[in-house]
Amino acid sequence: MACEELRVFGVFDLLTQYIKELPSSLDDLLEKILTRLVKEDETDLLKETLCFMECVRDGLRERSLQVMLGDMEAEKCIPMLHLAMIKRTLKPFIRVSSNYQQLDRFTFYHHAIGKAVRKQWLSNEDTFIKHHRSLADYFQYHCDDVHVLAREAAYHINRSKDGKRLLDFIKRDERSRYIDRISISRYVKEHKCNGIINKQFNTGGRQLFCCNFCAMGRQAFSKCQMFSNKDSCVLCGQIVNMKKPENHAYWCGRHPQSGPNFPNMVMCHICKRPAMKGKESPLHLCSFCHMGGFTVCCRTIQD
Repeated sequence: MACEELRVFGVFDLLTQYIKELPSSLDDLLEKILTRLVKEDETDLLKETLCFMECVRDGLRERSLQVMLGDMEAEKCIPMLHLAMIKRTLKPFIRVSSNYQQLDRFTFYHHAIGKAVRKQWLSNEDTFIKHHRSLADYFQYHCDDVHVLAREAAYHINRSKDGKRLLDFIKRDERSRYIDRISISRYVKEHKCNGIINKQFNTGGRQLFCCNFCAMGRQAFSKCQMFSNKDSCVLCGQIVNMKKPENHAYWCGRHPQSGPNFPNMVMCHICKRPAMKGKESPLHLCSFCHMGGFTVCCRTIQD
């Protein structure tokens, strides 16, 4: 790379001085080279390409770059000429790899390139969030592979720190069924209250119940929910294999019950109507969402 920089320098009389000024570390050298390439870029798209490639996990397809660098709302891609110019400029820095579907993806050939991109253009949090939000928009609304869509849309929505959008996607979008259970549980737990319920000393925690009518219904907690509400996890909607008092669902005292509090009645968590005590069904957390050892509030920012 240093030799390539010397080749394109162009001023032979100053070549010796330029060699002395080259950075001694790989990270600084890459940062200098990429900054020059972005400055000389005629398409004004190279910096965005580098940022997208650094933010994405498994590389980007050529078609994905065309869509994201264009106008996604108008579904207008960038011209093939601009894409060819970007590929030619980045040829020394990227490699083409194939996934399980034999689809070519562009990735950086060395992690130091991504490190230089992060330092130069993604160190600002707002810029970092903006690029992850754009990637989330692409995967959620324009990706044609439902498995990649579900996995990557959830990841980039989470990285853009939009908890409500993430929970809405996981719980209300049927395509989220292709996300593995562990990831769903992890995402949901990142966007919920972490208040601890001390049942021994009755610190104000409120156990969640549902009425008999809602207990037999489905999809109260997720569009991908396949089992009845009373057999499903309050947080992720997956089946609860083992129902024990230890994994009962609770809200902590910071979230008081809405509506009237009748004697000998409990409020249904689903329909928000009172149910007669003794006729209700307790709600539970699955083994992935239950913290284990102690009870934690399960109220999400969406509730």
